Formats: sequence, C-alpha cells, structure tokens
Amino acid sequence: TERVEYAVRLPGDDGAPVYLPIDSKFPGDAYANLLDAYDSGSPERVHAAVNALTAQIRKEARDIRDKYVAPPHTTEFAV
Repeated sequence: TERVEYAVRLPGDDGAPVYLPIDSKFPGDAYANLLDAYDSGSPERVHAAVNALTAQIRKEARDIRDKYVAPPHTTEFAV
C-alpha cells in the first residue's frame, strides 16, 4: 500500500486505532466533458460523456482501494 493524503483515526475493536483513508482526486476533465456534452444538447455526446465519467470514477475507486485499503490497519473502504 501507499501513503494516503488524508486519514481519519477511528477507534478499533481491540482498542488499537483503525484509519479511514481519504483521497481527494476528482476526474475534473471527464466532468468538464460531461458539462460540455449537456451544453451541446446532443444525447449521444451526453451518453458517451456519462459513460466516460462513470468509467473514470470506477477506475479511481479501484486505484484507491488497491493503494490505501489494508485491513486491519484501515477500514475496509475508503472515501
């Protein structure tokens, strides 16, 4: 695992701390493309942009999971 940007220290079941990893990445380019697609009025462009944004968010979520989620030291999920 790698070092996360932010982590919230929480009490663990056995008294040892457990950390909630928080990553602040956001797919800004994909979101901007979605806004442009909405402005264009083209349903095809909107559909493609929604799919691209969804794929990027899922990729980022997998990357965050793989990099920062390491139970029992962290929660089983990240934000």
